[in-house]
Amino acid sequence: MVELLKFALEKERYDAAAYAIAYGLIKVKKDGKKAGQKDSKTGILRSRPG
Repeated sequence: MVELLKFALEKERYDAAAYAIAYGLIKVKKDGKKAGQKDSKTGILRSRPG
């Protein structure tokens, strides 16, 4: 995705550059949610105090 961003900026295609940035941000957010779900599932297996 970085290559696309660089190419778009070289060609002064700011609409394509904005698309690349937005896509990257969405992908990072989505991947972060997946990682968070893995952590929360492991928490279910712990015993409760009391």
